[in-house]
Amino acid sequence: MARAKREPIPDLQLRAGIQENGELLSDGRSVGLQGFADVGVRIPIFNRNQGNIATAKADVERARREIERVKLVLRERSASVVQNYTFSQAAVVRYKNQMIPRAQKAYEMYTKKYREMAAAYPQVLIAQRTLMQLEVSYTTALESFATSSLSLQSYLLTDGLEAPSQPGGIDQPVREVNIPFQMAQAHSKGKRMRKRTLILFFVAVGIVAAAIAGFTTIRRGFSARDNPSAIETYVAKTARRLSVSASKRNATNPFIRSPEVLAEARAHFADHCAICHGNDGRGKDTNRPEPLPEST
Repeated sequence: MARAKREPIPDLQLRAGIQENGELLSDGRSVGLQGFADVGVRIPIFNRNQGNIATAKADVERARREIERVKLVLRERSASVVQNYTFSQAAVVRYKNQMIPRAQKAYEMYTKKYREMAAAYPQVLIAQRTLMQLEVSYTTALESFATSSLSLQSYLLTDGLEAPSQPGGIDQPVREVNIPFQMAQAHSKGKRMRKRTLILFFVAVGIVAAAIAGFTTIRRGFSARDNPSAIETYVAKTARRLSVSASKRNATNPFIRSPEVLAEARAHFADHCAICHGNDGRGKDTNRPEPLPEST
């Protein structure tokens, strides 16, 4: 730009020299050697280098816009990397501080219960498998976190710098598709890891619920004197329903609900059941020291 603005200033044009003049004089002799000198200057009245100045201004503006374009390209390219970096960092912290310690504690608890003959060995294997899966996921999250961190530290420069253009040529723009292949793989791995984490979460919730139910059942035990718990009632009714074939479950009661049938049923209950469950089935008006649960 500065060079183009200075070009309209005229330069002095000087010329001097010696030449042989063969022109004949009146006496018949030639003029011979003679010297000359010229001094000139070009006055810029119409041509003040307007075209070159406008071209230089356009080049400067293009360079400024190119800087903005490169910034936008780098921002767009780094969006997925930053997102993967943030997710990987949160996943690493969650695996390290929450999920793996809990799985380790559950595995140790089941191992201790198995040694005390209070838990089954498949529960120990399930807890061990869950712990190993969480450790593998933790390693994958660490790899993704390290890859994203290195890519951001190097400002997404995965190849050599672009070759400079020749004088008078046009600069080659930064390649917009220069996204690291490993970053694309890490992004897809992040999606798979999120699905895997969700599945492991539900599995862990199921295992914890089963452990709580098993611990409560083992501590409470089974007794015919107490009212059954909700889990015991559900398991008993489900087992009873599954043990009866569908044709029998859908069969019609052959006995008609009549006063005679009800009287016979009451007499049967009084002879065979009332001694333990009571006349009304509540199990409280019997001669037993401890009443039985209500009959159903």
